[in-house]
Amino acid sequence: MLNKRHLLLPLMLVLLLLPVVSSAQDDTKISSLEIAIWPEYDRPAALVIYKVRLPENVDTVTLPIPVSAGDPHAVAAWYPDGALDDNVTWTANRQDNWTLIEVTSETNGVWLEFYNDIEFAGIQRDYAFTWAGDLAVEALSFDVMHPIEAFDLQITPDGEQRVGSDGITRTALSLGAWEVGEPFSLEISYSKPFAFTGQLPALRSNPALAQFEVALWPEYDRVAVLVILRGELAPDVTLPATVTLPIPGYAGEPNAVAILGEDNRLYSTDFDQEVEGDWSWISFETDNRAFQLEYYDDLMMDGSSRSYTFFWLGALNAGSFTYELQQPIGASGFQVTPAGAIQVAADGLSYLRSSLGPQQVGSPLTISFQYEKTSEDLSVDTVTSAPTIDRPSTTQGGTPDLTTQLPFILGGFGLALIVLGVYLYLRMQRGEKASHQRARQRKRKPKSQRTGGDLDTAAVFCHVCGAKASASDHFCRSCGTMLRQ
Repeated sequence: MLNKRHLLLPLMLVLLLLPVVSSAQDDTKISSLEIAIWPEYDRPAALVIYKVRLPENVDTVTLPIPVSAGDPHAVAAWYPDGALDDNVTWTANRQDNWTLIEVTSETNGVWLEFYNDIEFAGIQRDYAFTWAGDLAVEALSFDVMHPIEAFDLQITPDGEQRVGSDGITRTALSLGAWEVGEPFSLEISYSKPFAFTGQLPALRSNPALAQFEVALWPEYDRVAVLVILRGELAPDVTLPATVTLPIPGYAGEPNAVAILGEDNRLYSTDFDQEVEGDWSWISFETDNRAFQLEYYDDLMMDGSSRSYTFFWLGALNAGSFTYELQQPIGASGFQVTPAGAIQVAADGLSYLRSSLGPQQVGSPLTISFQYEKTSEDLSVDTVTSAPTIDRPSTTQGGTPDLTTQLPFILGGFGLALIVLGVYLYLRMQRGEKASHQRARQRKRKPKSQRTGGDLDTAAVFCHVCGAKASASDHFCRSCGTMLRQ
């Protein structure tokens, strides 16, 4: 249950600050305002979106956001067909605990996004949104996206639940016409399996990256999520360079750490691991710009339902941040945030990919998904070839895993013994036959008695040593082996 103090504090704050915010507004009544709240959509915070429709002959609107949110994440013109154009004019005016964003749009719509803090306490999450009521609205509504993996979700006041085209459940709340001076608060409370205190560990120093990709492969070769971190150092980074990446502490050692060789193949490399609280820091040196780190993470399972949330600490600067989500064989009802586009790859599997733009140090990020699956099939059993990481004989790479290579070593040794045995046996046979041939007196026809039928002009060669023999010879004159007639 929500604590009543969570509801009273936003209302008291609104009542205290209402005159300040309202003084900046005129008597214009906007046509509609939909406030979308997406908790933990793509980072451990609430993404709040103002979707504004303006009346005719009005091209400017002032929208309040909390000062704690900083500058808006995005401000754009919102066209009737849904298209967005961020080439708009806007200004920010901070007044006490509010920032007033004045936007001028060439069309009848304004789209504004900002992130707001969520209160974390382990697996529990609480969030309170306050609308100061400083705008007159003909139709005010809310759209709350249910976080993936969330349970014990409570929304106060509650609304009508519906499932969107992306398969994600939302709660819609329509408040109708709203007058100036009427504040409104909405509270959201839920839990997620991933415990988070809201505090980030101290980040390590890293070189800048041109691009960084997170690949998530659930139930690929085991009942878990194979997490693959792929990076490419920026062109101006001096090589060799040291990279330090965080992984969950409970994941243990990485499954693989590799760098991309000149032949465009991945080669295993040495790494150091340092555990700090709930996280492990994996450090390695690379003399090439591309690298890859792999580890397995737990997949939440509840009957046929599977879910997972990937949490990125924001440990480096990346010019481009993308993610790749491999859809397991036999999965259905796939839901993922943030959304992406589905493509079918050459291996026959479907991949959902999305670009999340540049990322800065200290900007945490989340990727969540859930799906239904009743079979125990693994995707690796359906692909024609799986990606591999080589271990070269040079110093580039870690110590070989003898437990995996021992069967091949023993097999090769056994084959060598068989070949040696056959060779020695043949040598012994040749020696015996040669000795017998030298001791044996053979009678031959005189040359004058040979007829045309006794002659064979075709060349004859020993099938053992290859020496040329006469057509009338029965034994090789070199090694004594009986010739094939």
